[in-house]
Amino acid sequence: YSYIPEKQGVPVYFGDRDYIKNALKGIENITDPFLNSVTNKVIMCYSIPVYSSGKIIGAVSCVRDGFYISNITEDIDIGGGHHPIVFNMKTGVIVGSADMRSNYKVRNIKDMARGKELGSIIESALAGRRNLEFYKDSVTNKKMIASYRPVGGKNDWAVLCTVPYDFYFGSIAELNAALTIILIVSIILG
Repeated sequence: YSYIPEKQGVPVYFGDRDYIKNALKGIENITDPFLNSVTNKVIMCYSIPVYSSGKIIGAVSCVRDGFYISNITEDIDIGGGHHPIVFNMKTGVIVGSADMRSNYKVRNIKDMARGKELGSIIESALAGRRNLEFYKDSVTNKKMIASYRPVGGKNDWAVLCTVPYDFYFGSIAELNAALTIILIVSIILG
């Protein structure tokens, strides 16, 4: 049992929660954000086993604002207003995104797979791979860059960043065109 400040000392049983059950099995874990049925707030739980003489005697769990990871992703602008997305590789559930606080609902990264190319990239990211790939967005028809990798640590999370190709490489194309014109003019006048 635990006491929750928002419930003014009313004991609430948490022993049936997966994050507590896992800790009691010796597994340290961090939950994906979820809507707490007691407080009606989005939270994340960090749980670890408590040992005495080498045996598990209990679990300690810490509750954190469920938008913590979203706040971090919102602060990271990878270019042109694009932000990374953190998701669970086992479930596909989005753990953090820049728009999560204003539009909270459980979402799955697989639902973002607009077109075959992005779908393939998302499947690779869900498989725990890391890579940098180019693809064409099937909705905007823009060439895009996608970078993804597992976060690491004691979780099943990965991060995916997508941004228009031109944001990073557009000036190289302009420079290439200018050099081509200069070369042609030099040959003609040369």
